[in-house]
Amino acid sequence: LGGQKKIYIDSAYDYLCFDDLLTPEQIAFRKSVREFAEREIAPRINEHYEKAAFPEYMLGPLRESGLIRKFAEKPYGEGADIVMLSLMVMELARVDASALTFISGQITLINKTLELFGSEEQKKRYIDKISRSEIIGGWALTESKVGSDASNLQTTVTKVPGGYRLNGNKRWIGNGNRDILIVWARDTETNKVGAFIVNMKSEGVTSTVIKNKLALR
Repeated sequence: LGGQKKIYIDSAYDYLCFDDLLTPEQIAFRKSVREFAEREIAPRINEHYEKAAFPEYMLGPLRESGLIRKFAEKPYGEGADIVMLSLMVMELARVDASALTFISGQITLINKTLELFGSEEQKKRYIDKISRSEIIGGWALTESKVGSDASNLQTTVTKVPGGYRLNGNKRWIGNGNRDILIVWARDTETNKVGAFIVNMKSEGVTSTVIKNKLALR
């Protein structure tokens, strides 16, 4: 309407009667995510996909929407449930799967790992900034030789005076060249696997962009 071209056309019928399964609050949230995705992501996402460039333009609107914060556990966020998360996933994927992967990764991988395993100091330091897209995190599990098989990780970690020394290589890590990584590594003394927060500006940390990928970018 008003000369604005509608990019996505809704089906005239809901054969599964999906909305009948939802509460008014869930329906309203689903609609708000759909509007956000069509308004803030869709108009420019294709050009970024073709260039394999991160959509920086999306961060401001994402911050204002409070979408990531909505799923952070209290007191850092609203603690929205898995149904709400599923609705968000569905509506963002409808517009762009790569944008969804970025947003859901901050929620379900970065923030959730901090909530489950982080110290109170780490939670206070990172969760709010991640929720406001001031810090972008990657989740570094996968390796070239073992894939995502956590039981056979080859990246190691050793306790040293003043901290830990990580040694290894990760591959196919989304946001692996941004601000922080949560790196999964095997302790050389206990053989147990743990997670470590790595500042990408730390000495000895390097990242290389994998070019010419298909599907998710």
